[in-house]
Amino acid sequence: MSDIDSKNVGGIGLKPLIFSLMLACSLTTLVGGSYFSYSALKNTAEDESSKILKNENISDTDNVISWIESNSKLLEVVASSKEIKSMNVEDSKGAMKRVQNQTPWFYSYYLINDMGMQISRSNEGPLSNVFEREYFKQGMLGKTTFQMSISKASNKLALLVGTPVKSENGEVIGVLGGGANLDAISDKITGKSIGKTGYSYIINSSGTIMAHKTTGLIGKKVDIVKQETENPISNNNVKEIARKIKGTDLLVVSQMDKAEYEEPLKAVENKFYFMVILSVLISGGLSFFLGGLISNRINRLVDISSKLSVAADAKEVSSLSNSIETNKGPKELRILGGAIKRLANSIKLALEALS
Repeated sequence: MSDIDSKNVGGIGLKPLIFSLMLACSLTTLVGGSYFSYSALKNTAEDESSKILKNENISDTDNVISWIESNSKLLEVVASSKEIKSMNVEDSKGAMKRVQNQTPWFYSYYLINDMGMQISRSNEGPLSNVFEREYFKQGMLGKTTFQMSISKASNKLALLVGTPVKSENGEVIGVLGGGANLDAISDKITGKSIGKTGYSYIINSSGTIMAHKTTGLIGKKVDIVKQETENPISNNNVKEIARKIKGTDLLVVSQMDKAEYEEPLKAVENKFYFMVILSVLISGGLSFFLGGLISNRINRLVDISSKLSVAADAKEVSSLSNSIETNKGPKELRILGGAIKRLANSIKLALEALS
């Protein structure tokens, strides 16, 4: 009778209810904690990938700047020599040839008078008027300046430097110019790898490729969407960082395939998914075990109460009463057990009185 009645009662059972509540609480805590851990690890992974590109980009840019500055200073030293200051054709030519032998990366030195006309060169070649060149104009203003261009002869990046030539009283009387091949420094930048797929190259502000490991791309244009920032080129397949070369309109771009760049992030995501699945399994197992442990004791009391309601004699009531435990389990269950035991004793006394 009691079994039939219990089966006919509708609604969710105590065990699934306890299981659901415990699972929800534990998962909220575990998944929430995992998410915050994931966010922190994700930021760390992104920082690590970004740091690799940034460090290489900064290193490459600094190498170019250092190379340019050291060679600009070299030209200033040459311009301060007596032979150059004399503005004498033969004396200056001899001095420039000696310097060129010591600095083979300079393919030419040339002395320019205050009218913008080259009066002597370190190598054989026609003398030309460079009055409109910016390095001459700035040189006559007392400034050492440089500009980058792609050499028509070699199709490689070249440096043009101009520095003022001053008389003994400090008056600017001409400009010493020099043209240098950037093969060594540009090859150092474009020839090395960043990770498995990354490398650096040089572009100007209009997007023309000035130096690249694939020489066939030199002179080609790329679509610049931003300058001196992340992802300056409109290419969704790579991650890029660019930095401007001080004093020029050039940028060093360091790039890496997006798939490689995101590898650390993918590892973090996989770890997060694993932790979530593990959390669900552990939480589910614990919730099922603890839910069963609590509900089984309550169901035992429910079953005893149900049997008490249909007990036929005092002996059966006494047996049921003796099966109730009041010294184990949570406090509330022990109190409930004691109350049912007192009820059983009352029923037993009533049945004995009736008999």
